[in-house]
Amino acid sequence: MNIVKDVELKDHVTEYDTVLIPANIYSSMNEGLQWEIRKKYPFVFEDNIATRYGDPNKLGTILDCKRDGMPTFTLCYIVKYPNARPDLRKDYLEYDSLEKCLELVNILYKGKKIALPILGCEPFDGNGDKERVLKIIEEKLTNLDADVYDYKQRKKVQYWFKAYYDGKDILKEKGKEAYKEYLKEQKNNIYLK
Repeated sequence: MNIVKDVELKDHVTEYDTVLIPANIYSSMNEGLQWEIRKKYPFVFEDNIATRYGDPNKLGTILDCKRDGMPTFTLCYIVKYPNARPDLRKDYLEYDSLEKCLELVNILYKGKKIALPILGCEPFDGNGDKERVLKIIEEKLTNLDADVYDYKQRKKVQYWFKAYYDGKDILKEKGKEAYKEYLKEQKNNIYLK
């Protein structure tokens, strides 16, 4: 297991045999790496929503998403989601499901090179204990070469604010209409149609 610090996985997906993506049983892919993959590789979301919505039997299973000429992604169903009451249960990652998913990946991708974020540790994908998850990854992924990307994933709204503030220079240099056009273009790039 190799830890890759402060590098976004989305920019390196083509370097691997598969990329593991944390998933929930309600098929949403609305934040962080999940959303970035959904936007750039829509077939992953299409495969995900083709599964049975809200089915608790998906926990601990994986779904390979493949298309010719595209990177391969493996969805790991490790969260029931959504966590509507973080005041009652802060950590809602299903650790036994994570272990089952990684055991399957370890068998199916034996000898391959894979990448994954620290699965289930962001607020929108389980809010799990990072040290516990890293220990599980190290224990379960023994038959393959795994790069674990350790970085803070962003929410969609953070992309919008970045685009908004980056556009301020356009407003100063080119005027109000150019600024409006820039924001419109950024909105189309950030939010799914």
